[in-house]
Amino acid sequence: IRLDPHWNGGHYDDTHYPESGMRMARKLGVITYRSALEWDGRFGRVRLDSEQAADDPFGLEFQVESYLEGHARRFVRFFDPNCYLYLSRSMDWFDLA
Repeated sequence: IRLDPHWNGGHYDDTHYPESGMRMARKLGVITYRSALEWDGRFGRVRLDSEQAADDPFGLEFQVESYLEGHARRFVRFFDPNCYLYLSRSMDWFDLA
């Protein structure tokens, strides 16, 4: 999020919102919330249908990529980026002991 060009030290607005940083953060979060076994069972290495796949050789190719991108796009405006960073940091620092 902080590497997004629109981050602006946390002083962003609706016209200059760190959307790409939020999408990437959400994808990384979703990946870590689930186990490798779950990902493999759900998607394996199944490719997108030819109608769904991008013509771009570096575009979406696998179903899991499409799932993560769709999840990230739906999420991006539900959380404020500063809030997301602070929640993430608080989970890192939390120690029940």
